[in-house]
Amino acid sequence: MVQQDDTLTLIAHFAKANPLADYVNGADVMILFYGEQGYITPNWYPSKHVHHRHVPTWNYEVVQVRGRASVFDDVKGLMRAVGTLTNIHESTQDTPWKMKDAPADYLAEEIQGILGLTIDVGEMIGKFKLSQNREQGDFDSVVQGLTDSGQMGLAEAVARTRG
Repeated sequence: MVQQDDTLTLIAHFAKANPLADYVNGADVMILFYGEQGYITPNWYPSKHVHHRHVPTWNYEVVQVRGRASVFDDVKGLMRAVGTLTNIHESTQDTPWKMKDAPADYLAEEIQGILGLTIDVGEMIGKFKLSQNREQGDFDSVVQGLTDSGQMGLAEAVARTRG
């Protein structure tokens, strides 16, 4: 995602063989970005043993992004888009890969196989269901159950809802 002034734009690319371009170019689209998610068993709720009024559920984090999609295939635009994406994702590496590290003819060949995609973001909505509605004992037990089952990311996300 790139921000310029008050405008957010998602940048991506996909294979030319993907029929996606026929459907999204110029269309209003919704993209979903999922965070942590997982199954919650009612067996983790201590209060289940008191009143038995619990059912399984699913905890999740998601961001919905809505906007207008544009597909492009000009080489200069594709090189710029791939370069931007590369720079963003390589920035965390000790020795970031740069496009100039690959032979120019190879890059040109690879670029021929993709289409670029931009989405001008009109709306972003974050949603989550992370057991935040549970009483403290059940809540703590969910965090412990997730931790014990190795779902550390989801356990941490749930715990963050209560600080």
